[in-house]
Amino acid sequence: MKRKLSIIALIVILINSLPLALCAAAAETSDVPSCSILETQNSGYYVHGDMLGDGFLYGEPSGDYTDSWCIYGYVGNAEKIVIPESVEGHPITSYYYLPVDRTDIENYTVKEIVIPASLTCMECLDDFHALEKITVDPNNENYASEDGVLFDKDLSFMRYYPQKKGGSLYLSKTQLHYCLFGASYYAQISNDVDLSLITSIYLGKDYEGSDIPIHLDGFTNLKEIKVDPENEEFENADGGIIFKGYGEKILWAYPPTNSGVCKVPNGVETLDMDALLNLHIKEVQIPASVTKIRNHEFPYAPELEKFTVDSANQSFRTVSGALVSKDNNSLFCVPPVTSG
Repeated sequence: MKRKLSIIALIVILINSLPLALCAAAAETSDVPSCSILETQNSGYYVHGDMLGDGFLYGEPSGDYTDSWCIYGYVGNAEKIVIPESVEGHPITSYYYLPVDRTDIENYTVKEIVIPASLTCMECLDDFHALEKITVDPNNENYASEDGVLFDKDLSFMRYYPQKKGGSLYLSKTQLHYCLFGASYYAQISNDVDLSLITSIYLGKDYEGSDIPIHLDGFTNLKEIKVDPENEEFENADGGIIFKGYGEKILWAYPPTNSGVCKVPNGVETLDMDALLNLHIKEVQIPASVTKIRNHEFPYAPELEKFTVDSANQSFRTVSGALVSKDNNSLFCVPPVTSG
């Protein structure tokens, strides 16, 4: 009797493990990174491969709490893809990160993505390394697109800037500082965006920021930064951007220059050397208006050879290219590159 029970138990185990074995075998002979029988951990979805031959990878809810399916990747080779509104009668409401190995989902062919009216959640855009344009159905209640860029419906918040778009970068309310450093919560600009393709940056009238400078060394072809005249925190000044939101004027951004000279805009009261991080400059010209310099103890412009200071400046002067405070003649800042 015990022997019969053992045989029955073995048969049950073999039957239960057969689908998993078939799934594993299919994965070995396919480029599809997932299989429909496998349930992802803690996601509430069963993941499917390219079940319709359209290149999309689908997620099927594992419970009965919703009828909506999701898409979690694309493995086709089209240059333009239109996200489907449904699959086998089930609405698609999200393009969503599921906890699977995304190595094989990286895409280098898609240049344009069309988002349908039904989609309420659009993520995973960092998978598309050739993306130039995003188009949104005008009937979508959550998203909109302008000039190929993904926004919230009211255009107040930029959701995603395509990696290979280039051209003009318009910023509204969110902090560019966080985006350039890749903080996912402020997902305006991915770490993978080719910054060398961006030629201009425009800060809208409602753009909000802080006194922490941004680093523009990666924007090698940036021609200009413009600020809306109605913006109350920022202003243009001689090619640079001044932050004035905390009651003092701070150099906030300075674009890459081919001249090798950084001419700090007149009117700047605080020169934050962090704004010059990694710029290819040999000289920093300080106007009479500067009374404070901060972050001078950190490496900033590695090719900097000298400072020059306007003779009318009451706080600083130079000695052999180094920066010296006038009040006590103490050495304040020595360029990384000196003549001797």
